[in-house]
Amino acid sequence: MNIRPLIAALAFVSIAAPLAAHADAPSGDINTVFAIDLTRQASVPDFDRREHRTYVEDVLAGPTSTTSSQVTREQVREELAKMPPERVGA
Repeated sequence: MNIRPLIAALAFVSIAAPLAAHADAPSGDINTVFAIDLTRQASVPDFDRREHRTYVEDVLAGPTSTTSSQVTREQVREELAKMPPERVGA
């Protein structure tokens, strides 16, 4: 009889059982483990709608809008050149 599989299974169970018990524990104490400081108010960033060009109303209004203007390649290049580079939060 080979005893290695039995020893491996017992070792796995001895390690996995406490982890499984911890995973099944109720999560009602999340506020005590990760306390949130309610005295600090988070500031909501004020974004301009021009930064978000994929809004649904803009996408739907595009084909039905009465004012259609053609944008040339040069205008797009000028617009991109004027834009500041994106901030990289590394």
